[in-house]
Amino acid sequence: MHKNGFTLIELLVSISILLLLTVLGLTSMFSFNNRQHIIQAEEMVAEAVYRTQSLARSGKMNGCNRLDGYQIQFFHDVPTGKIEIQAVCVPWQVGDPPQNVEDPEIIVLPNHVSFDVSVTAMVQAENGILDDDLDRDTQPIEYFELTLTGDYSKDYSLELSKEGKLETGAWL
Repeated sequence: MHKNGFTLIELLVSISILLLLTVLGLTSMFSFNNRQHIIQAEEMVAEAVYRTQSLARSGKMNGCNRLDGYQIQFFHDVPTGKIEIQAVCVPWQVGDPPQNVEDPEIIVLPNHVSFDVSVTAMVQAENGILDDDLDRDTQPIEYFELTLTGDYSKDYSLELSKEGKLETGAWL
């Protein structure tokens, strides 16, 4: 008598292969999605820096009586980082009216993407140069180093020049 069908061994092997392919596919998909989130975050960093430089050069006061420049902060928040842009006023002098600086503009990075450490850059009002302070007497630093981290892929290193140019990142 001839029976048609599959043996238990054949079924177990087929199911094992199917599960293995599914796990590999899901892992690849998560890694790809995370890399895309990091690349999207890189674009958000570039846009935030450009926006900060534009605000500084335009002289938009944002509640300051006298504008000194703008500050852009890259925050290491877990699990999702953020960028804050805010005006920096010239320090008070006797007789100046109170300064009501507007709340910072906040940009939230894609889910589960953050900076490895928090970094603050200052943007001078008259020329849009990035520096670690607003002291015009000292030479500005050459570049800021930022690293984006995610859940399922390697870290991504960025260099931000004093002119605000974002150098293409590199996977670490």
